Amino acid sequence: MAGLPEGLGGTPINDLVRGLLDLGHHVHLISASPDVTSVWRAQGPQFSISVVPYRKRPRERALDLFRKERNLMARELASSDAEVVSAHWSYEFGWVGVTSGKPCVLSVHDAPLTILRNLPDAYRLFRTLMAYRVRMSASCVTAVSPYLARRWRRQMLFPRAIKVIPNMTPPLPVSDLQLTRMPVILDIADGSSLKNVRRLIEAFDLFSRDVHGYELRLVGPGLGEGDEMARWAAAQNISGNVRFFGKQSRSEIGRHLAEASLFCHPSLEESQPMCLLEAMAAGVPIIGGYRAGGVPWTLDDGNAGLLVDVSRPKMIASALRDLHENAPLADRLVKHGRRLIEDRHSKDSVTTAYLEELRRVLLSD
Repeated sequence: MAGLPEGLGGTPINDLVRGLLDLGHHVHLISASPDVTSVWRAQGPQFSISVVPYRKRPRERALDLFRKERNLMARELASSDAEVVSAHWSYEFGWVGVTSGKPCVLSVHDAPLTILRNLPDAYRLFRTLMAYRVRMSASCVTAVSPYLARRWRRQMLFPRAIKVIPNMTPPLPVSDLQLTRMPVILDIADGSSLKNVRRLIEAFDLFSRDVHGYELRLVGPGLGEGDEMARWAAAQNISGNVRFFGKQSRSEIGRHLAEASLFCHPSLEESQPMCLLEAMAAGVPIIGGYRAGGVPWTLDDGNAGLLVDVSRPKMIASALRDLHENAPLADRLVKHGRRLIEDRHSKDSVTTAYLEELRRVLLSD
């Protein structure tokens, strides 16, 4: 839709909305964006959108626990004809949903205390406080992986069972591109310490000493040519054949996946990384962390990708060599990954799982 402001919430929510619309349901999407200064609305016969202003300064948002944003979203929800609410993330959006007075399914995508431990700053502390407030009013909670369900229950002291509903595979135009596999190792991440990209660059340097001709492509915020990660790699003299693309469009990401021969995601902790689902759908052999939260489950405990100690560059480099040299192994992982995508992460299966929970809370209200 032309002129639509870019809202918050992420790809999984957009995919769920598409799935609900395809099944004939009416959807009112409420989000927030720093691109608007007043509430932006659009309405069609089946789909309505409300986008409220989102303050650009994190400090301002955190000090009043996102009160302005929450109040504006709450007003939009109160005026909506929606019978049941699907609220995502256990922060400002979840707060609005669980306190709306309407039946609500809260879907969590991270563990607040884990985020705070890995990124210990005042902003995350305020976000964690918000999550505990949301937990007090939540009655039905889903999580995107068994790892997250266990961690959220334990950290938040949540007394009820949490149903696992994974992310669905996000659509990418890979099928529209000619698959031209090249000697390319790809990662889609960001420049934070949690994503552990430095260890991948070090591992690629080791790998390249034995296997020549490969290129490492890094895609995502903080991974551009002028960013700190690129400067660090240059200072370490290990930036040869490493290309820093930074943030890319969805079509550009599709092109990278169509050209990549290997996908290595050395993140230290993930609930369920969307990039792994994209790589599985694109048929790229994957390497991930064996203790990286929801990564092992996403890769079916190693049946859909190699699991290694991603804190050790030598182990990553060894896994890269294994996949480079062992084509039958790589093919077996790819085939299993594609079956996993079709069975567990398809639009129909994920949307149906959400609908079951929404109907359940609606009928039990």
